[in-house]
Amino acid sequence: LIFRETKNVSPYGRIRECNDIIEGVEGSKSLTEEQKHELLGQAYFFRAWCYYRLVKVYGGVPIITEVQDPVADSQTPRSSTKATINFIISDLDLAAELLTPATANGGWEDSNYGRVTTGTALALKGRLLLLWASPLFNRADDKQRWADAYEANKAAIDKLDESGVFGLAYEGNPGVNATNWGKMFVNYTGSDGSKSEAVFVTLYNKIPWVEASDYHKYNNWEHTVRPKNAMGGGGLTPTSEIVDLFPMADGKRAGESAY
Repeated sequence: LIFRETKNVSPYGRIRECNDIIEGVEGSKSLTEEQKHELLGQAYFFRAWCYYRLVKVYGGVPIITEVQDPVADSQTPRSSTKATINFIISDLDLAAELLTPATANGGWEDSNYGRVTTGTALALKGRLLLLWASPLFNRADDKQRWADAYEANKAAIDKLDESGVFGLAYEGNPGVNATNWGKMFVNYTGSDGSKSEAVFVTLYNKIPWVEASDYHKYNNWEHTVRPKNAMGGGGLTPTSEIVDLFPMADGKRAGESAY
């Protein structure tokens, strides 16, 4: 599933799209079970993603699981934060069951590269439970929430480790002045033999956006802040404070170095 990037679409607009897909796929008589799993896994994940973004800001929100009539069904009450968290977990568990396992190419081929996988769903579940355990929502410091967050994140790491291609990039091999670590945002696919840390990414390209082209992802703002040596980016000049945080060629801080 690839949502077309349009302006002024509310989170509930996206949720409606997900609900529409779920209802259509589940009611389809022409799709195979494998095709249904492929589509439903993605729809459940992105519905969970929409609610995750909402719960971070508002806490409990109205939970809508079907396409509503904009007039007759517009009075859905607000759910508690706990109920909203549990709903997101249930969607992510279902997505993890239906999606393909995480692999080097994301579990897909060719133009499908970058779609969500079982590992993506489990990773988001771990982040959600960590948020639920944090002081933002866990004022009483319930230790069980921390334990649940730990187990969820461990399950995600274990599932991603099974692929053999996901993990800490350049672990034990940072390179001179951390040059290898600097490449983790460029070689995020692990294309140079390293492991990849990217399990949920937004893919961009340098092809200018064209009217009615719903398969290109071209972000003008992102393009302007790329380094000047990266696909013609405009580049931004760092502040002296940021530069001074990095060691000089001899490993010493700026002002203490002979350079």
